[in-house]
Amino acid sequence: MKKQIGLLAFFFLPAFLLKAQDISYQTVQGTVVHAATGEAVPMATVSLPSMGLATMTNTSGRFSLSIPANGKADSISVSHIGFETIKLPLRTDGSLLTVRLIPYTNLMSEVLIINESAVELIKKAIAKIPQNYAAQPFLSQGFYRLTARKSQRYIHISEAAFDIHSRSYERKTKSFRLKKARAEKDVAVYNGVDNIVLGLKPSGVFEFDIVSDIEESDLLSRQGLKEHQFTLNGIRRIDGSDAYEIGFDQKDGLKKALYKGVIYLDVKRLAFVSLRFWMSPKGLPYLRVKNAGQRALMSLLDIHVKPMQDTTSISYRLFGPKYYLSHVGNAAVMNVHSGRHRFNFIANTRIDYLTTGIDTVNTSGFRDDELMNDNKFIEFQASGEDKEFWKGYNLIPADYDPDAVAQSIQQQNKELNNKSVIEQSLRKFRGSETEQIDSILSFYHGKGLFNGTALIAYKGEVIYKKGFGYSDVSKQIPNTGGTVFRIGSVSKQFTALLILKLAAENKLSLKDTIGRFLPAYAHPGLTIEQLLTHQSGLPNYTDNADYLAQVLQKSFSLEELVKKFCSDPLQFKPGSRFSYSNSGYVVLALLVEKLSGKSYAVFLSENILLPAGMQHSFAGEAPAADSLARGYENGREEPGYPVVNTLGAGGISATAEDLFRWERALSAGKLLPSPAVDELFRPRAFYADWNADYGYGWMTDRLLFSVSRDHTVHYHPGTDIGFYSMLARQPDKGIVVVLLSNHGDFPRFDITDLVLKVIN
Repeated sequence: MKKQIGLLAFFFLPAFLLKAQDISYQTVQGTVVHAATGEAVPMATVSLPSMGLATMTNTSGRFSLSIPANGKADSISVSHIGFETIKLPLRTDGSLLTVRLIPYTNLMSEVLIINESAVELIKKAIAKIPQNYAAQPFLSQGFYRLTARKSQRYIHISEAAFDIHSRSYERKTKSFRLKKARAEKDVAVYNGVDNIVLGLKPSGVFEFDIVSDIEESDLLSRQGLKEHQFTLNGIRRIDGSDAYEIGFDQKDGLKKALYKGVIYLDVKRLAFVSLRFWMSPKGLPYLRVKNAGQRALMSLLDIHVKPMQDTTSISYRLFGPKYYLSHVGNAAVMNVHSGRHRFNFIANTRIDYLTTGIDTVNTSGFRDDELMNDNKFIEFQASGEDKEFWKGYNLIPADYDPDAVAQSIQQQNKELNNKSVIEQSLRKFRGSETEQIDSILSFYHGKGLFNGTALIAYKGEVIYKKGFGYSDVSKQIPNTGGTVFRIGSVSKQFTALLILKLAAENKLSLKDTIGRFLPAYAHPGLTIEQLLTHQSGLPNYTDNADYLAQVLQKSFSLEELVKKFCSDPLQFKPGSRFSYSNSGYVVLALLVEKLSGKSYAVFLSENILLPAGMQHSFAGEAPAADSLARGYENGREEPGYPVVNTLGAGGISATAEDLFRWERALSAGKLLPSPAVDELFRPRAFYADWNADYGYGWMTDRLLFSVSRDHTVHYHPGTDIGFYSMLARQPDKGIVVVLLSNHGDFPRFDITDLVLKVIN
């Protein structure tokens, strides 16, 4: 139970790979659901007991199991904690199976006859490890997928298939042979620092098997048993057998980070069949990276990792008379930051490790040239890819397209390389500032990375304005300064100002609770300021796939949006931390309507658009016009959807010229007196993903843009389907950067950084 993910490496190793045997395969696919409700059952084990092969379901309940055509198997077994195990005839005719698992009723009465304490049962289970787990040599096949996200963007994906030879069940008897691996890392999030590695070593893979080295466990070692409190809860059904459920938590008063969770022991065998544990709230103040050498190295290089959450689940399954590791899941949240290298973000990591096969017959060890050193990163052994990279390998079906994620990261790295190329070119360029800016935008357009409109102002005057590509590809209408784009989350600036406008009219105070004005709302205790600064704890409704499917199909009023999609249980205590949420700004839009007595679009027009001279901007739907850009994603025209379903958080359309007028009106105090406008930009919460301080609908950069070392830069990006945007301002020199794209994402942060450097 040491931390499994390696974080740093400063060396490169030659790759070695073993080719998969040329064997034909047949595939069994299907879905596992709850028999009564029809809901998907994730993390269910699907196995061929006679062959030792297995896979598991993803969060949608889907599975896929590849079987050698010459293999002899007649049935599959499907099991999950809390359900009866089901055995079904093996079908390889290509049809999709629907497996319906029946819930198992807990037998609490059996606990009453147990005279032993929970900790004594665990000690007996530890003593029985030699007889419950393999003492003879065996070979296991494995697969893992490791991903990391910064906000909703994937910044790492790696996958590996491998063999582990074990002379016995002890960890020190294991050796590792890599079959195949691939890995992609987004270098841009580390500001181009290339020697930071998120990955696994064979030693880390071995550590997942907690039973193989009990004394290395912070939970089950003799010391661990003394430092945790164990409670016998009842009996659950696991893989067709009864299992004791034992809950645990670290004891009070310990100044160290330990665990809370649950252990399942087979009743008859007293074998560990499943464990799930996470960091105990009692020990969170003492949580840190555990490897002292790694901490020292990171400190020396000014790279710091602060663990925030860490949850692990481990399961074992029977193969013949013995238990073997079945699958492992690990989800962690960590803050990764460096002052020297100028990055600071929250990383959400996920590891899914599956034992796909067990062989107790062909158990000869590996040749020396096949062995992989226990302390080498598997990610460094990645090979080139092909369309059938994993053909013939059993793996865990992903809930997304891993190939698309890898390609997206490759594109991000390509963009970083492009930035280096243009920077080198600019050092030799002797043209004016305007000419240099044009060379930057033309370079990215020429690479196919920017199609839209750019407007740059200096000392309050426009010095550059140009359109690139088409606003409507089919009609060949070019983008111009007057082209209307959807601006996504840049809209939050407008919602925030409307709230401040209502405050200036004494219709509300930012410290007021939302329940004062919306008494029927699910979370009446949230304050207006918590909603403005993303500190409410409201889940982000656009992250919910089910909600997103609905809001893309039909229009909802703001009242309906709030009730149906923005009222879920809170993720944390309001005001305790930052978590970006579109839901909070939709609630604010409803508040605007309630207090103004007007629609959001009308109140916006009367208080911002008309006074600022933004004649071509609006909120919500608009009639078709040649000035309106069409959105494109990956070369395809975006599907239309009801834009009103994002009002408050998005839903505004504007031209580059109008956004410049918006910034000028703010700076001149035309919309609110300057002291009130200043409140928009005042830092209220730290947004680690972007290394910025969040105010009211605006961010103040720390070190994402290089000029922020000497100047204040306020900004906010925007995202809509096909439309991506950036609005940034550097007030001390009257600099405004407006970048609007209707052809998908583009290097908006890189371009903004380059433009700001040129002008400064």
